[in-house]
Amino acid sequence: TQLEKLVALKEKGGLTQEEFQAQKEKLIQDHQENPREEKIQQQNPEESVRQAPAKRNGFRKFLGIVGGAVAILLLFSLCTGEDPVNQMLDEMETTVIAMEKLIKQLAEIFKKTRNTARFLLGNIFDFDPAVDYVKYEELKPIDKFALHKLNKVIAEITEAFENYEFYKYFQALQNFAANDLSSFYLDIVKDRLYTAGKKSLSRRACQTVLYENLQALVRVLTPVMPHQAEDIWQNTPECQRGGLESILLADWVGVKEEWNAPELEETFAKILKTREVVTRGIEPLRAEKKVGSSLEVAVYVKSEDKEVLNANAKDLADIFIVSQAHIAESAPAEVPADSCRYPHEDGRFRQ
Repeated sequence: TQLEKLVALKEKGGLTQEEFQAQKEKLIQDHQENPREEKIQQQNPEESVRQAPAKRNGFRKFLGIVGGAVAILLLFSLCTGEDPVNQMLDEMETTVIAMEKLIKQLAEIFKKTRNTARFLLGNIFDFDPAVDYVKYEELKPIDKFALHKLNKVIAEITEAFENYEFYKYFQALQNFAANDLSSFYLDIVKDRLYTAGKKSLSRRACQTVLYENLQALVRVLTPVMPHQAEDIWQNTPECQRGGLESILLADWVGVKEEWNAPELEETFAKILKTREVVTRGIEPLRAEKKVGSSLEVAVYVKSEDKEVLNANAKDLADIFIVSQAHIAESAPAEVPADSCRYPHEDGRFRQ
């Protein structure tokens, strides 16, 4: 600008102070007569001139950033044929919804593991590992299978942590707490825990499995949910802590080779398949109010897996959660015909 030139000329000694003031006043007067010209600051003109280049450079950088962003959006629009602004807004909305779902899922995992731990603690309150622990060889097949499943989930969670795949950790933890424990083993052994003798081998064997599950569960919770893990640990009986004041000081849980029983995988896959059929067969009787509980039912099972079922005949009633379980080609004559249900091709059970 003209004022900048005057200031520069003055600094070089080309103008005296009187000449500088005279020409500055003339510029101000010309600006007042012609308002279209640039505005001249009357106070501290030298400072204004010094700041002007920095302000212009900052504004140019801002325009460059905005222009670059606009160019990227336009290029994206030309390449995809979509409106990038609306797509960004849609993605932001989708992200918020996804985060809400994720938080709900994590809350469910927290509740499920907490409720599972409460059940375990409530049923081993009188269990002292130093006295009541049952050797692996004396456990029932169902107990050994539960420990085998525990081994598998420990290995899966350990691998997930080592590979930084934390989503797999949550998936394995949820499946273990909801399916392997609550919906399967804990559901089956309730009768043993509540009706067997307090110090019987059957109850102590079951408590041994529950104890091992609790010890593993509280340790795998520690890295991600330390407060919940510590809460569980502080409510664990003193005799089960092994002198460990805090679970945060515990070592990581490891896989026990003696618990690996892959042969039980195939065996219990067949038994659980039969259990599902038995459960579906009892449901119509409950719906018709002929029975109130599955424990009021005796089942006669005809299956292609007869050998496997016969080998575990003593435990079938517990596994099916019925009063009696028999392997037979058909129901005895004394069983009323209207109480019998048979699976049909459509999967439904009829008389």
